[in-house]
Amino acid sequence: MYVLLNPGELARLTGLEPATPGVTGRYSNQLSYNRACGVDRPSARIRQRPKSPPRPFFLHSFDFHPPPAQSGGCGALTMAAQRFRDRYLPMTDDTRVLYNGDCPVCSYEINHYAAYSGREGLPIRFEDLNTAVLNDWGLTRDSAARRLYLLKEGQMHSGIPAFIILWRDMPKYRWMARIVSLPCVHGAACLTYDYVLAPLIYRWHVRRQRRFES
Repeated sequence: MYVLLNPGELARLTGLEPATPGVTGRYSNQLSYNRACGVDRPSARIRQRPKSPPRPFFLHSFDFHPPPAQSGGCGALTMAAQRFRDRYLPMTDDTRVLYNGDCPVCSYEINHYAAYSGREGLPIRFEDLNTAVLNDWGLTRDSAARRLYLLKEGQMHSGIPAFIILWRDMPKYRWMARIVSLPCVHGAACLTYDYVLAPLIYRWHVRRQRRFES
């Protein structure tokens, strides 16, 4: 028995053919599961989604979550984490730098940074310890003259960590922050500043003060 389906579709078996005696003499009226004329309908085809090509291996190095910033010491962020933070994390608070304006070496470097920050409109304030209110810093004038201090987001930093944060806040000097933050460079820079440069500059400052007072 044949029936017509939709217009344009060939007739096919319905599975209700007349019952005929089989080999055993019994009548059989089983269903038929033959397709219409053996034609494979397009709607029944399984469409597989093409697989995306494998990701290049060099892009896997950018799938990371940068570790939190360290407030001090000689611990350093990785280069990738620093690039991520410098590019995507904006500064949320003013950076305050406390320096010794009576020291020729300190004032020369800080004045250069202050001029650059002023031209670029960066939220960095440079305060001379000889005229600044030190109550906000919790320091005496003598202790403030021993090294560079920086205040950012309620945390105080000094020495090389303070220089790294200062350089990182200035786009022109971020390359210096990345180099000094390297583990092999950061430790040597901390030792050199803490035990050589800072004590030498402080003793020179004390001698100059005694010379002016006498």
